[in-house]
Amino acid sequence: MSTRTRVQCASTQVNRFSNPFRSRLHKSSGWLAGLLLSLLGSAGELAAQQTSNYYQLVLEEVSWDEAVEICQERGGNLATITSAAEWQLIKQQLGNQLAGKDIWLGGRADPDDPNPDPKERRWIWVTGEDWEYTRWRSREPDGNFGVQDRLYINGSHSTEGVQLKWNDHPNKAVEPAFSRYDIVGYIAEFGWASITGNLRYVGTKSGILYISVTGGPSDNPGGNRMMLQPGAFNFTNLVKGFEYTISAYLDTNFNQKQDEGEPKGQYIYTPYLLTEDLKDITVTVYDENSPPHPLVLNGKSLHDDDALGTEVGTVVPSDPNPEQELIVYVIDPTHKFRVEGDKLITTTTFDSEVIQAQPLVLRTVDDGGLYTDTEFNL
Repeated sequence: MSTRTRVQCASTQVNRFSNPFRSRLHKSSGWLAGLLLSLLGSAGELAAQQTSNYYQLVLEEVSWDEAVEICQERGGNLATITSAAEWQLIKQQLGNQLAGKDIWLGGRADPDDPNPDPKERRWIWVTGEDWEYTRWRSREPDGNFGVQDRLYINGSHSTEGVQLKWNDHPNKAVEPAFSRYDIVGYIAEFGWASITGNLRYVGTKSGILYISVTGGPSDNPGGNRMMLQPGAFNFTNLVKGFEYTISAYLDTNFNQKQDEGEPKGQYIYTPYLLTEDLKDITVTVYDENSPPHPLVLNGKSLHDDDALGTEVGTVVPSDPNPEQELIVYVIDPTHKFRVEGDKLITTTTFDSEVIQAQPLVLRTVDDGGLYTDTEFNL
């Protein structure tokens, strides 16, 4: 087993907590009051909006089943259209993006319907909502060849495409033997979520804390908050299904922006895929912080046909500051390993005739958000 370490960010020693905020507020009270009112007004506006779902057009050639799975993994669903009002909302959000395209929707013929006539089968939504509103093309659905049983917007049709009427299609995006239309993407539907937690400061410097949530869709990004002292924070109306970065800093220069060298910190899982409310997290800002040491993997080797869940070894993280909480997780796009407690566990089987060594990256993160990636070959 060989290792190579990639270290992200570096600084120096960590100081203990104190609260220097109140002593400096009077020096900038005018602009602070105006800024606080502005931020509170923005927060109020955010809380009052977002009563409907968010829709995203994803241009990716995948099967209907794959589109359903991808949307579910992101915390949403393949879009359903249950009323004329909802269809108008989708058109309003997506504008002209649908024009001329054939796009999956989250409906299909009910596989449990015993009706032998494909033209008469019952249709259902992936969410289980009532099937009442439809926008079928003329003479559709026809269930051609008995395999056209998934719903799509037939935007490329020569006459009814401009109206974005519906049609039925086989499960595969491209199936020339059974359909002359190729599905080029899908509409994903997401609800809303919040991120709540506690902001800590470890240090002795004077300044004003800012915490921000960045990421999400470009037309509905996160936001930022000014905090006069450490404590609870709450970000609402964030779109599920997107990645967010939660970070904070201490504005020691009182210029409302993060400058080089100012104390900072971020949430340990960065970026974070928001699939539901993220509750009770902690973000810590340190005056000074250093990344964790390279990870040690005390271990075992992989063997052919080891059972799923086989323990590969024990992870041993460490940090220049022994008081910091450390978390280790796998940076592995093939999803072949996971960390449970201090154990590295396999999630698949391996064949040495196919691959001689298995690369692996383990990330160690401290509670200030600094991390060190350690690479292994097992």
